Amino acid sequence: MTGVAVIAGLGPGFCEEFAWKLADEGHPVAMFSRSEAYLADVEADLREAGHEALAIPVDVTDPDAVTDALGRVREELGSVEVFAHMASTTTSASNVELDPDRFEKMWRLYAYGGLLCFRELLDDLRETGGTALFFGAFPDAGDFAFKSGKGATRGLARSLADEYGSEGIHVAHVIIDGKLLNPDVYEAEGEIDEDRFIDPTASAETCYHLVEQPARARTFEIDLHAHERTTNH
Repeated sequence: MTGVAVIAGLGPGFCEEFAWKLADEGHPVAMFSRSEAYLADVEADLREAGHEALAIPVDVTDPDAVTDALGRVREELGSVEVFAHMASTTTSASNVELDPDRFEKMWRLYAYGGLLCFRELLDDLRETGGTALFFGAFPDAGDFAFKSGKGATRGLARSLADEYGSEGIHVAHVIIDGKLLNPDVYEAEGEIDEDRFIDPTASAETCYHLVEQPARARTFEIDLHAHERTTNH
C-alpha cells in the first residue's frame, strides 16, 4: 500500500475528488476541515467503498490542533507521504477597504496554516520522499486580501521547494486558473456553460501526476484551466 495522504481543507468538488483519487490509488486518506458533519459523511463514503479514511475536524491555523491531528494520523494510519494544503474560503468578503483583519485571516489560512502542517510533517516527508502540494489562484481572482494570501502561499511553496528539494521532498504549486465546476456553481447559477469551468475530476487526475513524478523530472508549478479560457473570470 502507498503512503498516507493528508488533505488539509477538504470541501465538496475538487478537494473531495482528489481525496477519492488518492484513495483509489491506494493511499489511506486523512482529511481536515472545520465542518465535522461534512467530514463524517465523506469518511463514511470512503470506508464503505473499502478505503482507509480518517476525518478530523481541525483549524489549520491553530498550531496545537495541527500537532494533535497529525499525531493522530500517524498513530492510526502511519507515516505521511502526500500533503495537500487545500483550505479555502470566500474570495471576496469585506466591504471595508484594505481591511487588515481580512488580510490577516487570508494570510493565516493560506500561508501560515500551510507552514504549520508542513513543519509538522517534515520528518514524514523526508522519510517517505513525499510530496507537498499548495494551491494558488488566477491573478485577477478575489479581493486584495485573497490575492495577498495566495501570493504568500506561492512564496511559501517556492521557498520550501528550494529548501527541501535536495532532501527528496517534492513541493509543487498548483494555480487554479479559473472557476472549478464545484457543486456551489450549480447552486449559485441557473443554466451554465460547463466548457467555461474547470473539471474537478480531471483536475484531481492531473494533480495526482505530481505525486507520481520521478525524482529527476519534477514540476514545481502547473496551472489548471478550462479549454474555453476567458480574461474575465
